[in-house]
Amino acid sequence: MLEAQSLARDVTPGSADPQAPGKPPRGDSNGLVSGIKPQLLNPVDESGVDSLIRHSDYVAQELLSGIRRLIRKSPQGIQGIDRDGRYTSLPPALVKCANRIPESFTIDGELVADTFHAFDLLDFEGVDRRDRGYLTRLSLLKDVLGSLASDASSPLRILLASRDWRGKQNLMERARTQAIAGVVFKDAWAPYYPGRPVAGGTQFRYVPTHLVFCRVSATPVVGRSVGLELLDEEKGQWVGVGSVSLAPQQALPAPHTVCEVRYRYAGVGGVLHDARYVEARAEIPETEAHLTQLWYRPDLSN
Repeated sequence: MLEAQSLARDVTPGSADPQAPGKPPRGDSNGLVSGIKPQLLNPVDESGVDSLIRHSDYVAQELLSGIRRLIRKSPQGIQGIDRDGRYTSLPPALVKCANRIPESFTIDGELVADTFHAFDLLDFEGVDRRDRGYLTRLSLLKDVLGSLASDASSPLRILLASRDWRGKQNLMERARTQAIAGVVFKDAWAPYYPGRPVAGGTQFRYVPTHLVFCRVSATPVVGRSVGLELLDEEKGQWVGVGSVSLAPQQALPAPHTVCEVRYRYAGVGGVLHDARYVEARAEIPETEAHLTQLWYRPDLSN
């Protein structure tokens, strides 16, 4: 069973830190440091995801393929904050919509095109809420956004969470069929921890992957990366499908070695997306490293 890891926080709730949420920022130019670090996720694989599905203290949400953004409203106006904690721009329509909320706030979420999907509330009316449990913060977020998030034409939405087994299982099935990018699991009662823990933590992301046997190409690749190729049996030729980086502790395989690789999906031309090197598989014959192994995302043409 996965347990919440105790982490040190960079800002104590209620402290006099001048860059605590709700306090006016020192500047309003893009690129300046805001003093806020978003909470980042650690990965979880198939072996660990089942306990999160069964655990009633964990909720699940859709993993979006967007850009991480926070929205802060202060006396200086509406400002965006990126995943590195720096001020950045926001779409004008989103700024206009967020300004309809009279109180000050800092909201965490994901920007997909020009639509902001909110999933956490860090502060409201100058009060730091990061020490509250996640479901408490999410409930307050729904109250803060109110009808703004329910309007179909609004650029501001709320990312819903499922706590029951059936809802979480449904999200997992959609992820495994690539209908969504993945699933995020969050401890329902954990406070908001800035940054990414070295291991464990209270929030996890599951991204489905597929296995493929590839042959290492003879074409040199810079650094600790190797090129990958697969056999097109119809044409009788080897086709390049991208490259993959190896960890420092992994031995670089020789050209034409068959290796095991995990990837999210194959794109145009069979190029592997988010490829991860597993190990060399000398016992696998080259004939097994063929193009027909690949899984293509339904909305992409190969």
